Amino acid sequence: MENAKKWLNDGDKVRAAIAFRGREMTHRELGAKILKKLTEDLIEVGDVEVAPKMEGYQMFTIFSPKKGKVEKKPSDKDGDE
Repeated sequence: MENAKKWLNDGDKVRAAIAFRGREMTHRELGAKILKKLTEDLIEVGDVEVAPKMEGYQMFTIFSPKKGKVEKKPSDKDGDE
């Protein structure tokens, strides 16, 4: 979660995915619960771009940085040197 906050503060999108194996597919509500908690923890730095959904054996969600909260990245390509 700390890395996700850092990436969102840097202006990057974050994709969180949970992979289900075998019988775990019968308990998809547990994966949804984990992603809901992550959404609550990241609400101050990011917005949900794609709500949690299943795709094959993975449940994922995508967060985008909040507008106006993005810190400027230092540009290494200034060309001043």
